[in-house]
Amino acid sequence: MRKAGLIIALMILPALVYGFEYEIAKPAYDSGWLTFAQNEIKILTHNLGGNINDYVVDMQFRDDWGKEINQAYFGCRAGDTVGATWDKLTISSIRI
Repeated sequence: MRKAGLIIALMILPALVYGFEYEIAKPAYDSGWLTFAQNEIKILTHNLGGNINDYVVDMQFRDDWGKEINQAYFGCRAGDTVGATWDKLTISSIRI
């Protein structure tokens, strides 16, 4: 039986604000697809600078058997064995 891996791509986009409307621009950072083992943590360095309140983080998942892009298992709770989250966003890095 093949053990499934979690494949994640993370993009950070500048959010352009016009009054009360947002326009999402081309990604300023794109991690490409990364493979994670269970319980693995990665720190990605993006070095974007600026104000993190102006960032939009887009994290997508892809299964390693059918190559389907999805949002299944985004987020997790204590004790979960599946899922992923991002946190610790700074002007230079983010933790997945």
